[in-house]
Amino acid sequence: LMKAMQENDLFTPILVNQDFEVVDGQHRLEARKRLGLPVPYYWTDGLGLAEVQKLNSTQKGWVNDDYVKAYIELGNQNYVQYEWFRRRYNLPHVPTVWLLGGGDTHNIAQKFKGGKFRVMDLEGAKEKAAMMAQLAPLFSHWKDAPFIKALLFCLNRSGFEFKTFLHRVTQNPTMLKPCTSIDGYMLLIEEVYNYRSAKKVPLRYGH
Repeated sequence: LMKAMQENDLFTPILVNQDFEVVDGQHRLEARKRLGLPVPYYWTDGLGLAEVQKLNSTQKGWVNDDYVKAYIELGNQNYVQYEWFRRRYNLPHVPTVWLLGGGDTHNIAQKFKGGKFRVMDLEGAKEKAAMMAQLAPLFSHWKDAPFIKALLFCLNRSGFEFKTFLHRVTQNPTMLKPCTSIDGYMLLIEEVYNYRSAKKVPLRYGH
C-alpha cells in the first residue's frame, strides 16, 4: 500500500464511526501514517462491523464529486474553485477541468483524483465559459466535451474570431449538429465559420 501510494496516490478515504473508530481502512490509515500523508475520511453514525462487511460487498468506487468533497475539506483551493466554477456555469466535469486547467488533458483523471489538479487561469476560463454559453439558445449540445474541446482549439487558431463564429451560427443555426468526436466538431466548426466566406480560415489541422 505504501508503495502504491507513493507511485499514484488515489486518496481513497477511510471510514470512521461516531466515536472516530476506524471501521474500514485500517491498513490505509497505517500506510498513510508511516508516509506522513494526510488521511481523508468519511464519518458515519452508528456503523459497526456487520454494516461494514455489508458495505464492503456492495461499495462502488469514488466518483469525481467524492474527490472534490475530500480535497475541499482539506482546504485545497483548486478544488474549491473547481466546485464554484462548475456550479456557476453548470458545466459537466470534463469541460470544467479543461477550461480551468488551461486545456491540459495529460493524465488529467489521475491528477484530479490524486489532488494534483491546478487551476491555471480562472479569469480566462470564466471568459471562455461565458462566451460559449452564448451558444446555448442556438445549439443544445454546446456542453458536449468534444465540442468544447474543439472550440478551445479553434480559439487558439490564428484568424478565428468567436464573434464571427457566433454571427455565422445565428444566421445558420441548423448547420450545427451533434458529433461524436473532436475531429468531427472541428470539421463542423470550420464549415460553419467559412460558410459563404471569400477568405477561408483553416481550423482543423495541427490540434
